[in-house]
Amino acid sequence: MLQQRCIKQLHLIGSLYDGLEAGHQFKSLLESNSSLKHKHVKLKKLFIRSFCVTDEESLSMMREFFKNGHASCLEELHLQHCEVSSRGVSILCEVLGNKLCPELTYLDLTTALTMEHCKLKKLNLSHCSLTDKCIPNLRNALQDEHCVLNNI
Repeated sequence: MLQQRCIKQLHLIGSLYDGLEAGHQFKSLLESNSSLKHKHVKLKKLFIRSFCVTDEESLSMMREFFKNGHASCLEELHLQHCEVSSRGVSILCEVLGNKLCPELTYLDLTTALTMEHCKLKKLNLSHCSLTDKCIPNLRNALQDEHCVLNNI
């Protein structure tokens, strides 16, 4: 489907109720190399909505997607209403820390982080450069019934 297309924006929508893992979507994106790495147009906005990013295949495929340069022009990454495991968060931090998305200016994790099995009791956000746009999402995560943080 993606072959011979110049894609600037891509929306992938699943269903958390079905427990759909994002591994197949990232694998398909990896296999569509000619479309996402076209010399004139590169992917600028990626929306992944209502998928799980928790199993090893999904995590591995997500890491490979970013490492292979598919997101080198990505300006916006939306992982809305996804279930992202703590290992998934680590991969996102790795991606951002290694400058694999040097153009990324917007990261949307709206209801993405699952707090159910989180044992985090302390959180230090000093020198992290949080913007006004992310504070409401952070506040919602901290107010989640599963959040046990008591020292921020």
